[in-house]
Amino acid sequence: MSLPQRLLKSDNGAKLSLYNDDKATDDDFKQAVQKLSAAFPFENAQKSAIFFALLVERMQDNGFTVQRTKDAVNWIIDNFHYKQLSIADIIAFDKQANLYTYGQYLAASDKDDLTLMYDAKLNPVAINGVYYYVKISDDPHSIFAHRAAQKKQWDKNRREACESVEKHIQELTERLKADNPALSYTAAAAQAKIDFRKTAKFAELLNLYNQIPEIK
Repeated sequence: MSLPQRLLKSDNGAKLSLYNDDKATDDDFKQAVQKLSAAFPFENAQKSAIFFALLVERMQDNGFTVQRTKDAVNWIIDNFHYKQLSIADIIAFDKQANLYTYGQYLAASDKDDLTLMYDAKLNPVAINGVYYYVKISDDPHSIFAHRAAQKKQWDKNRREACESVEKHIQELTERLKADNPALSYTAAAAQAKIDFRKTAKFAELLNLYNQIPEIK
């Protein structure tokens, strides 16, 4: 299941379904119906057939994967306390991660320093050319599981970019201090950050930092 298909947009933002395995087959739905009908038997066989046919149709249209189907059925059996099943309760089952825009990403890191951005526990995903950020704690494996090499290279790029930024700011801070001994180190460091952000080198490192692979 591709990332664009797993992207869920609403007025409150965007979410990403964490199920990225194969779509459920007819056999998977048949097994699901067997378990649900045994756990929640209908008194009327015709109503049962109509209900489960509609349930399977809605699960297919909502892109249920093999694992999501299994998890949804097991969750309903373990947690549903009412006699009559609801299709909406089954369809609503999903495991999702919140997606953040670049602006929200900056707000989450409080400041726009590259080093602080790097320390934020967010990973980037590019979906249909749009960049989003997802909390690592929400999705530690599945988003990048099939792109491990690309993620490793991206992590290396952003780490090197941050280290280079720190190095250049440190050198610039020392030059400012040397030119003006009366200037405090804190003031020199703050000015160095401002000055460095105006340089072509900063733009180059920022570009390196933001080279996010498109994930399919």
